[in-house]
Amino acid sequence: NQGQCGSCWAFSATETLESLYALATGETAPILAPQQLVSCMSNPNDCGGTGGCSGATQPLAFNYTETTGLTLESNYPYRAQTLKCQARDIVPVVKNTGVVQLPSNDPAALLGAVATVGPVSISVDAGAQGWSYYAGGVYTDACGFDVDHAVQLVGYGE
Repeated sequence: NQGQCGSCWAFSATETLESLYALATGETAPILAPQQLVSCMSNPNDCGGTGGCSGATQPLAFNYTETTGLTLESNYPYRAQTLKCQARDIVPVVKNTGVVQLPSNDPAALLGAVATVGPVSISVDAGAQGWSYYAGGVYTDACGFDVDHAVQLVGYGE
């Protein structure tokens, strides 16, 4: 639960890394620290917001995790606030080893990635009416183009 903090981008990125780690290693997924991204990742060009709880993008988060890595949430608990970075002495437990940017609005590429790689961090139009009533399962409403929320796509179909 991101609370009143615009950190969906951090949750989407960390949850995707957790899932891909578990798939790659066969081990239980580590619970990574989205607060580390919220507090420590810079957003110099104000992509997707001004950073922290004011928003950012998953590509920026993945770039950060490739260079810096992430620690466990137990080492850096989520506070739902943009706080001063406290990760200087924390040893990362996971580092991202690369990112593939899928073409925008290409359902075939997206479904192919989910089928062959696993969960994917995506951006959606959460302002669409269907999101207000979404409680779980397969989301079936039409996709919008005004993206304003980040989630993890874990599957498709029925």
